[in-house]
Amino acid sequence: HCFPYSVKYTEGTPCDLLPGTKRETTVFYLCMPEFQTSIVSVKEKSTCVYDVIVYTSLLCSNKLYRVREDPINHIYCLSQDGKKWAKPIAYDEIQNKRSQTLFDSYTAPHLTSKIESNPKHTRNNAGKEIKKSEWPMGISFVTFFLSGTQCADGGTGWWKYEFCFNKSIKQYHVDKKKGRTEILLGLWDEKMHIDHVRENNLIDQKRTSVLFTDLYFFNGEICDQTGLPRRVQVRLRCSMRSGTHMNMLTMYLEEPAVCEYRFTVESALFCMVLKEVDEFGIPMTSLQQIIEMMNEEEDRYKEKQRRITEERDEREARKAAGGGGK
Repeated sequence: HCFPYSVKYTEGTPCDLLPGTKRETTVFYLCMPEFQTSIVSVKEKSTCVYDVIVYTSLLCSNKLYRVREDPINHIYCLSQDGKKWAKPIAYDEIQNKRSQTLFDSYTAPHLTSKIESNPKHTRNNAGKEIKKSEWPMGISFVTFFLSGTQCADGGTGWWKYEFCFNKSIKQYHVDKKKGRTEILLGLWDEKMHIDHVRENNLIDQKRTSVLFTDLYFFNGEICDQTGLPRRVQVRLRCSMRSGTHMNMLTMYLEEPAVCEYRFTVESALFCMVLKEVDEFGIPMTSLQQIIEMMNEEEDRYKEKQRRITEERDEREARKAAGGGGK
């Protein structure tokens, strides 16, 4: 669980709706490891009284505000037939599944570019095999994540969330006794997204290399308070931070209105995914194009490393030659 550090600001500008009073704001800072300091929510909880939520990794240096997770008790299994260190087959299967997490790169099965980041766009090199020898680190992650085969888990505290690209968003809690409880927040439906964009005049002309786009997920579980299905606005954001790996995702979820959510996911991967989007904000870049861009990026990186090595060797050779002449 996460405890916030709060600071109250008073003596703001006069409140027009409440004569004689001034605006005031309480800022809540929450420890979020490996998260850039940023404002994620601003709410007016009552007239001229505001709450601001800020996520920051800086607060995590103080143990009083660190995220407190439920302890995990490890279970060690041995076979009944006496074989030393042998494990049940089902247990091995669970371990293998867990090892294939979002942040691990592993050997992918035989795949072709028929798997697209957007299934309706199969115009580029359809059926062309992606050779394993061409795959740099992270290609398998990109393939599985963008095809929706592999989901991303995030969140701290009681509720966590699961994001499956172009499929669904769920909120869940795992209890040691009761197991997993989950709530479906929204499903991806391209037609419903397009209808929503049209109805709300959000249509934009076809764009290239955008920094973010908003996708709308509908048909979540019925909300007890509103009687309506939950829905989510998903913002895919290109991470411009240097040194960010393709496999790294920064995600956070907020609820600006009852059972209406805003989910932001940021990654260097989306800089490639968002190279081209249509007028409805839907990414048009195919998986094959993304893999080609990653291969090009890998080639540039290797070339840079080669030049650095050559320059270092030349300096060492000149130094050795100079020393030898004395």
